[in-house]
Amino acid sequence: MGWISTLAYFHTEHHYKESKGLLVFRLISVVFTAFYFLFCIFFDGIDMFVYITYWAITITFLYFLIVSIGYKVYPLRRISYVIFEIIWPMNIMITLMFWCYYFPFLLDTTAFLEQRITSHTFPVVVTIGDFCMSNIIFYRAHYIYPIFFMVSYAVAVLYPYTVNVSPIYIGVTFDNGITYIILMSCLLIIVISLEVARFIKVRSCCSKKNIIDNSESCSYKQDIDKENNANLENPSNIVDYENKQSEFGVEKHDLPESKVIINP
Repeated sequence: MGWISTLAYFHTEHHYKESKGLLVFRLISVVFTAFYFLFCIFFDGIDMFVYITYWAITITFLYFLIVSIGYKVYPLRRISYVIFEIIWPMNIMITLMFWCYYFPFLLDTTAFLEQRITSHTFPVVVTIGDFCMSNIIFYRAHYIYPIFFMVSYAVAVLYPYTVNVSPIYIGVTFDNGITYIILMSCLLIIVISLEVARFIKVRSCCSKKNIIDNSESCSYKQDIDKENNANLENPSNIVDYENKQSEFGVEKHDLPESKVIINP
């Protein structure tokens, strides 16, 4: 499968796995994220969208709203998949940058400190919770989605506001070296967070009974490929092969060419 075609390739059944716990978690999360989003709107107004943090809060709320509706409205499932691929690295990046870079500057003041801590912690907590409970896998071709969103924010909001109005973030002025170090660090965090999440899920899926990763060297996939070749040479092996498929919980009609590919 080509890189371009993979942009529209989603395994939504893994994102919407049959789990009452996951459904309950998402329904609870949509309530809490909606409440916090409205709280931010009420106290900060439309000006809050100058900050990437509040974009993250808004999109996290929209994700849980859409993913919850997606249980009944199937076309929304792909949308929720893409949104999660955006909020996962974005929330991790925001949280790390806040605690590692921005928070030390707040130690001299307690003004709105609780709200700032909540804004930079709550979204990533519910995002990690959803990630741990679902079987979503990030495709490398999809990394373009969060990167495009972050670059769009930098070009459309961060740069013009910083240059024409006032700096949004400490040290980010676009006329010093620290600005570009911070921006490159943000990009690096995005890619690393996606790779770590992908590694965790691929390893987890490769150890399960009915999932094969096409881009990793899983020994299970190699065994299946060997048996495929053996079946072609000796049709009598097909019965034994189908029995082995049953052991892994894989039905014949689910397997094009006797395997399930989840990660092109």
